[in-house]
Amino acid sequence: MTIKSEKPDSAVTSLVLQIISSALNLEPSKISTNAGIGTLDEWDSLAHMRIIMGLEEALDTVLPMEAIVEISDMTDIERLIIEHTNQP
Repeated sequence: MTIKSEKPDSAVTSLVLQIISSALNLEPSKISTNAGIGTLDEWDSLAHMRIIMGLEEALDTVLPMEAIVEISDMTDIERLIIEHTNQP
């Protein structure tokens, strides 16, 4: 996936929804685009680690701890994907 924009496109949003819905065992339609820790009962600390693992698998990388602790919502995940895919 090649992303040139700093704003998430529909492919990034779809990927994030897929990762979150799988980790939380929820239908994507039940997840709003402003979903995050505290907005969904299912998004607890264990689910957060499942989201991180899904993200690492999707990006085929191991995320640094600094990036992991900064993730608290869907926007953070989209930003991380954009940053990762824009690296040389």
